[in-house]
Amino acid sequence: MQLCAVLILASAALLTGELVLLLAALTGVAFSSGIAAWNEKGHLDDRFGPAWREYRSTVRDWIPRWHASADRASGTLYASVTCDPCSAVGPWFARRTSAGLVVAAAENHPSELRRIRYESADGRVVAQGTRAIGCALEHLTLGWAVLGWVMRAPVLASVIALVTDACGGAPRSIPGRMSESPD
Repeated sequence: MQLCAVLILASAALLTGELVLLLAALTGVAFSSGIAAWNEKGHLDDRFGPAWREYRSTVRDWIPRWHASADRASGTLYASVTCDPCSAVGPWFARRTSAGLVVAAAENHPSELRRIRYESADGRVVAQGTRAIGCALEHLTLGWAVLGWVMRAPVLASVIALVTDACGGAPRSIPGRMSESPD
């Protein structure tokens, strides 16, 4: 977040030629690297102890990581295997290395689904359709995660869903539970 805020301010300074925006970016770097970092590290170490220290050993300040953290919260993407437009989505995700993403057949979901669905393991995030795909992309690399964030942006998410529906991705009836086949 801090890196993005500084980059936005610095970019705005370059585009507008406003020195005050560049000073704001530099102030942000100084504040975040100094006072805020010192304050947050002390409080977070006191609050979370060994878990915080373990997290900090894998996360660097100011440098985004390309791959999602191995301890990333898990989630399940339910994609239909019988729906023509949807049947390619599950295998596409399954072929990629992900952090904490489980791909399951929508036909095996406890309730009847009409769109691709994403559910976080803790139940806090539930998304359907293109928003579900956006959530699942966050389990891949940083580049895919950025695309996922864009796909879930408030106004843009609705436009993407509308275009997808118009191009054949509208809700469909998905048959009930599939029988589990032994491996």
